[in-house]
Amino acid sequence: MVCFAPRAGRLVCTRGAHLAWSSGPSTSPFGVIMLRSPPSHLILSCLGAMLICMIDPAGHAEAAGLLKLPKLKTSEPTADFYPPAARRLGIQGRVLVEFTISPRGRVSYPPTVILAEPEGRILQEGALSYVRRLEFDVRSDWEASGGPHHKFRFSFVFLLLPCREGEPCEEPAPYFGADRWFTITAPPADPPAVILIEWWRPDVWQSRAVRLGWGWAA
Repeated sequence: MVCFAPRAGRLVCTRGAHLAWSSGPSTSPFGVIMLRSPPSHLILSCLGAMLICMIDPAGHAEAAGLLKLPKLKTSEPTADFYPPAARRLGIQGRVLVEFTISPRGRVSYPPTVILAEPEGRILQEGALSYVRRLEFDVRSDWEASGGPHHKFRFSFVFLLLPCREGEPCEEPAPYFGADRWFTITAPPADPPAVILIEWWRPDVWQSRAVRLGWGWAA
């Protein structure tokens, strides 16, 4: 026999296919009481349901109303998607992007950055540029099943390899809960050349360091 309390002051017990209601309050702090000798067919039913979920988790998720990510037709991101400015500055990090998929298998605009470390757009642009190009092989009933309204998430890790000499070599962890994970690896770019420009004014000599490719700083 199995008893549980769906509402305060009501106790529901089941034995076989029969339900028994009790008006007495439940004394269990968890609202659930397991008595001795549960029916064998009840145990077999629970084990059967668990086995189905283990054998076909995708089918179980779809039956529960969860949409499976369609097959990705676009190749995985390469080092070209690592922003050049981030390579020059030695910036690594991770980005989580959320998007929807249209009935044509393209990403509905605009994809949204949910999380990013470090903050700022320097790595976000690399992830967004890849997501905008995505193509999926959607099923024929994608629109009827509510696919265009379902939000998917991709996690991107930007990693510089090999590590620069004298700098710690740490790999950012991906964001969990995403539908796909990607690691974009690229070699670090050489620091920009610095030249010294001097010019003369009647009152003072001045000099300024110019970093080629970045702009210039005093």
